Amino acid sequence: MNTIGKHTRERRISFLNKVHILKNLDVDSIARIESAMRTIEFEAGKTIIKTSEIGDTVYVIESGEVDVYTNSECTERIRTLSPGDYFGEKALIEIHHRRTATCV
Repeated sequence: MNTIGKHTRERRISFLNKVHILKNLDVDSIARIESAMRTIEFEAGKTIIKTSEIGDTVYVIESGEVDVYTNSECTERIRTLSPGDYFGEKALIEIHHRRTATCV
């Protein structure tokens, strides 16, 4: 592993250790999650997930904010997520789960 890759991995593991839903996991479990992660950047205002779509991905916010809406028209915001928050976690539990919110 090169130095840049090592620093990136260490930074992501440090970040994952601060995520509330992962706080009780052991070091090996966190390392496995980190190895399965990929970074995705979204432009401000871009829809990340949409109500009723089938979900297969969990998102953990590393930077920025994500607005959560109860409908696909984005007229009823229910909250704003920030770094360390996550969404789409039901995709881990239920196969072919349909999204219950739109996140922008």
